[in-house]
Amino acid sequence: MQAWALQYLACPRTGESLKLRGERVERGDIVLGELVSESGDRVYPIIDGIPRFVSGSAYSDSFGFQWNKYWQLRSDKYNETTLIRDTILKRTRWKDGSLQGKIVLECGCGCANDTEVLLSLGAKRILSFDLSNSVNSARNNVADAHVTFIQTDIFQLPFKNRAFDVIFCHRMIQHTPDPERAFHSIVNQACPGGEVLLHSYDKHLLSMLHWKYLLRPITKRLPAPVLFRILNFIVPALYRIQSPFLRIKYLRFAISRLIPFYNYSHIYRAAGANLSERELFGVFLLDTFDALAPQYDLPNTADTILGWFRDAGLESVQVTQRNPVFVKARAPSL
Repeated sequence: MQAWALQYLACPRTGESLKLRGERVERGDIVLGELVSESGDRVYPIIDGIPRFVSGSAYSDSFGFQWNKYWQLRSDKYNETTLIRDTILKRTRWKDGSLQGKIVLECGCGCANDTEVLLSLGAKRILSFDLSNSVNSARNNVADAHVTFIQTDIFQLPFKNRAFDVIFCHRMIQHTPDPERAFHSIVNQACPGGEVLLHSYDKHLLSMLHWKYLLRPITKRLPAPVLFRILNFIVPALYRIQSPFLRIKYLRFAISRLIPFYNYSHIYRAAGANLSERELFGVFLLDTFDALAPQYDLPNTADTILGWFRDAGLESVQVTQRNPVFVKARAPSL
């Protein structure tokens, strides 16, 4: 934890400011200690440099499992592509330097693949949280003095209201038990005139007939390690069957719908990914597990999400992408 993060933190239950106690600092990083509410009634540990406002990962166990196992493969820095950066720029319509000097709240960091991009766009400070213990791999992946990772619940956020210039919620809100409530929780963190950006899986007939939604009633009930072992046994054969057809542009969509395994090898190869064949297979095993394992996967239509933005009183609302849905807006200025 960086010392500067303290000015943005508050007790998630009482809203009181927090103070440090018994901290141990290594090379400017607070690696151990406690955060104590002003009244002294609430104490939250800092363990391995991460403030922990929850004692477990609740419904997010599968994400902790997958991101601690595969914390490098999706990283642009590791695979030497710009795939994640390009996706973020396309959806947000940001450019180089768009976050220059901004204080950013990143919701659902996973293993910090997106965090790398936010830093590269000039963010001054990033507070990035996740409910799962994927924050451990995130901190290993991005050790930077401009970032503090936090383990907390989106429904009980430990931040002072309206403290952030940018609220960035990418690939996570559909994995909460109540996406609308989660959205209204993060909106309160935007400062006047601050930017709010939200990604969600789209909900329409074709998407709900995808193989993942047909299989999830079974797979989401399996313990993460069990599901992973099953997939690791089955999908090598699916990978070998799929790969030749993916070289034929007009067959890709049909094959991706018929065979229950994600395979974007043609995209990674075209981007010049520096991954071995085994690592490339690992990326797609991860993506398939990511689709089938989460306890919650609750997509919403663009119209529903726009309703959330209107209810929150946000301005300059734009839908920049559909399927998946990406919406950006601004909090009202004073």
